[in-house]
Amino acid sequence: MVVSGSLVVPNSKMGPNDGPQFPETFTAHRVEGIPNQRINLDVDGGISLVPNNNNKVWLNFGQTDRATSYLGRKVDAGLPGAELKSFEVEGSYVLKLRQNAVPEKFARQNPNSPIISADPFPDQFAVPQSYFDELIQSTIQGTGRSGL
Repeated sequence: MVVSGSLVVPNSKMGPNDGPQFPETFTAHRVEGIPNQRINLDVDGGISLVPNNNNKVWLNFGQTDRATSYLGRKVDAGLPGAELKSFEVEGSYVLKLRQNAVPEKFARQNPNSPIISADPFPDQFAVPQSYFDELIQSTIQGTGRSGL
């Protein structure tokens, strides 16, 4: 088994009863403001990506304390309209990101791969355009919210 953060990530050597189960869902967090808005939330908690922007989307999976701390930094820095947006995604999507992510220093050589942040926090990824459709398909619509 491979330990990543506080979770055990299954690998090909693990049997079905080895180690704790991988979570079925993760809470995705994004801190954004008016100039860097990427996530649209509707009144029913549905999420979509802002159209016509194919840049990578940085998301934090399961790290609420990190998200609230980062929000505080952005508010203190004066980011207009700074807010925390959160929604639930299927655990299989996070597992795929973990398996395919490259370190930030290799991002230019791997433009279609997710990037794992150099920050000392687990599950901070830049999601590339090639993963956008699967992100939306893996999102549990109706769980989107602003704030904690």
